[in-house]
Formats: sequence, C-alpha cells, structure tokens
Amino acid sequence: MIKALIFDCWGTLFTSSLQPHPFELFAQKIGYNIKDRDFLKLFENHVMANHNPVSNNVASLLSELKINANPDLINELTNIILSSLHAQIPYDDTIKTLNDLKNEYRLILLSNTFKEGFVNLKNNYPIDGLFELAVLSYEENIIKPNSKLYKIIFDKTGLNKDEVIMIGDNYHDDIIAARDSGIRAILLDRRGRYPEIIDNKISNLAELKQKLINY
Repeated sequence: MIKALIFDCWGTLFTSSLQPHPFELFAQKIGYNIKDRDFLKLFENHVMANHNPVSNNVASLLSELKINANPDLINELTNIILSSLHAQIPYDDTIKTLNDLKNEYRLILLSNTFKEGFVNLKNNYPIDGLFELAVLSYEENIIKPNSKLYKIIFDKTGLNKDEVIMIGDNYHDDIIAARDSGIRAILLDRRGRYPEIIDNKISNLAELKQKLINY
C-alpha cells in the first residue's frame, strides 16, 4: 500500500520565470553547458551540497575547473545564481495538486538545492504546510542520485521502500535512482524530453492522482 509520495522540487513542482535559467547563464559565462551532465553534477556538488555562502562555493567550483577565480568573476557568478531567487514560481498545477494529495498521502520533498534558494522558496510558498519532511542536499551534504538520501527518508519517517513512490522530472536523478534503490517511480515529463519513455510517465501533475490508482 502506498502511504507516501516523494517529490523532486525544481522542474517538478517549481520552476523559474527567467529564460534562460540563471544556471544556464552561469555555465555559459565560464564556457560550459548546464545540460552537460558531468558539469551539472560538478556544479551541484559545489553549490548545493553544503551550507557555505554561494560566493565560497563559486570560488571552489572555479578552482576545481582551473579557472582564475578573480573577485570580479566570483561576484558576477554569485549574483547570477542569486538572481534565481526572485524568479521562483510554482507550476500552475502544483499547489492545488499537493493540497489534494496531502489528504490521502504523506508528502515528502527531496531536492538538490542551495540554501539561499530553498529558504527563499519557504518564505514565499507554504512548503512546511504541504510537506511532512524535506530532505535537502545542502543539509545532508550529498546530492541526488545518491541512494543515501532515501535511507535518510526511511529513517526519519519509518516508511519502507514498498510504501513510497518517487515523482520527478529528471530520468537519471529521480527515476533510475529510485528504481535502483527498489523504489517505484513516476516520471513527470512536462516538456516532452523523454518521448522514448512510455510507461509510468505523466505530462502534468493533474494526471498524477489517476496514475496512482494503478499502485
């Protein structure tokens, strides 16, 4: 019996009103592409896996990439990341769907995110009222797809892998990672990025409740 739903945050429930996304601009500024998975994971490991100030994390990322971390560049890149804060918005179906689901399921948030970004999100949207638990990369010092994040969820909630479903928009970090841990998962493909995936997929959150009937 499914007792809880684990949701990814960014790209699943919330997005940015800025296009291109500030993280894309960050990567372009230093000659990289945020869609390059190797660079994305490096970015997340530096920016989203600790409590350090954004500027410190930017400096450490530049150092690993062997890019001259002069103060002007660090300041510019830090401001690019922080510009994402005022652009945080929920998808149109997010709040209504979560309010409906919380009457039937325990809701858990699992996110790769940086401290300033998540604190700002909580200040503007009813995260605490919607989710029983938020497991965040910057608090745990690890990022998805690390399976230890699921163990943290189970330890804190008393749930087991047969009682939860993961819902997310990233096939590698959310879906494959969950299934590799023995957890069922539903792909939320809002932008049609995964046409080859047929089963256990929805295109918007409004479809989720009907999909859950199959579980």
